[in-house]
Amino acid sequence: FPGARVVIRENEGLLPARAVPPPAMPTGATSAGAAGDAGVTDQPLRLVFVSRLAPKKGLHVVLAALAQVREAVHLVVVGEGEPTYTHHCHALAAQLPGHISVEFVGAVPGERVGEYFAVADLFAFPTAHENFGHAVAESLAASCPVLIADVTPWTPVVGAGGGEIVRTLEAAAWAAAIERWAGADAGQRRQRRVTAGRAYDAWRAIRPQDSVFDLAYPDG
Repeated sequence: FPGARVVIRENEGLLPARAVPPPAMPTGATSAGAAGDAGVTDQPLRLVFVSRLAPKKGLHVVLAALAQVREAVHLVVVGEGEPTYTHHCHALAAQLPGHISVEFVGAVPGERVGEYFAVADLFAFPTAHENFGHAVAESLAASCPVLIADVTPWTPVVGAGGGEIVRTLEAAAWAAAIERWAGADAGQRRQRRVTAGRAYDAWRAIRPQDSVFDLAYPDG
């Protein structure tokens, strides 16, 4: 299109200007360095998976990884999808050892998704690829770190404190990463949430504020 004026705008969404701070340390939780304790919490890692249930999104990878994790983990699965795949994931969850619990909550309204990120320690998302990844943005906006493969535009943000990049979709690598996070004490987990929120704020600060309509029609 000779003479055309081309403008580009990243995906838009109803995201907050700043990350929602994580909740305060729970009563009775321990923190590394506290006098007389080793800084270990007996609370299971609160893991969340939020996405459509389909092979591309990778819930089966999370479940296969959890079968190899020795620490206590509670996984909440938010979303619904392909019946055959969903049944397969339920079957994988039923085979997990007793220190791993899985809760399938099904689909929830979009405005409630943030509630699940707000109470989680980590969002595990072994997606095969994403053009943007709205769930990642929503997780970071809730100060929830993200465990994700290097197949999305979020690698720089996650690498800058938004969570952890796993370089493969092999279950063993994800098991090792989840176990590292599960082994952290309550204070470390909360600090990682604070850091994830800061990574979101840094990303949001440099994100273009003009809408696609502002760009297309700069003179109104």
